[in-house]
Amino acid sequence: MQLHWRAALTAICLALSPPTSFAASADDSGAQAPERLAAIHATGTMIYAYDRAAWVATDAMLAEVPRDRLSAVRGWVVTPEGDDLVVTFQSETGDAAKRFFQAWVRDGKVMRTQSSANPQSLNETEALLARARDAAFVDAEKRKLKSCTPARFNSVVLPPEAPGMPVRVYLLSAQVAEGNWPLGGHYLILVDDSGKIGSSRSFMNTCFPLAKPKTAPATAAFFVTHLLDQTPTEIHAFTAIASAIPIVVATPDKKLWSVTRNGIVFEKTLTD
Repeated sequence: MQLHWRAALTAICLALSPPTSFAASADDSGAQAPERLAAIHATGTMIYAYDRAAWVATDAMLAEVPRDRLSAVRGWVVTPEGDDLVVTFQSETGDAAKRFFQAWVRDGKVMRTQSSANPQSLNETEALLARARDAAFVDAEKRKLKSCTPARFNSVVLPPEAPGMPVRVYLLSAQVAEGNWPLGGHYLILVDDSGKIGSSRSFMNTCFPLAKPKTAPATAAFFVTHLLDQTPTEIHAFTAIASAIPIVVATPDKKLWSVTRNGIVFEKTLTD
């Protein structure tokens, strides 16, 4: 599945106000500004692309780096470079963080890697994202945020949408079983450039696994009720893309939305 992060970023930039990390309210007619829905979906697309890049880069690192050196890894960040997403694994934390291993990923495939015998310090952007990620994990532990699977949270750190805006850190419940995707246990934490926590949110109040039936027809879709927003969120988009299964979302105002790898569409308003 090829979903390009640059197209997603373009869609986000077309709708920077209000912040695209939070679903906006639909008006009484059930319509929503197309650019706003596109921006929400584009954020989900970026989350998927960054998460996928980290996944395949981790596989490459495990294949290339001796096992006795892996304990030095303290985390990773993903940054864009041309048509690639560069996954930078770091050793140490804070100002002492160094590049441990890097992988250049394009369309979900590792194009090249680099492991240096003399690790260099993170550049300014990498350091900003790493600082935000570390702060978000500390905040999550302090607030006892819970994953909906036994694995540690996956993290996706997206750069600020514009100068002066916060870094968006998504802490995601990891998929641990084939054909089963956690829809709950995902969080967004906003962090400023000094590492200070701003606002945060969860995307569901409970754990809610989406399990693909073994004999699902080609037209199968998941159906969920979402109570926290008036539209689907970037997590619905991320999950629809990751599962390759459409999600029909019912919002509190009795509206139905379809979320697929291609976008978010208002379908209809339910009647009593």
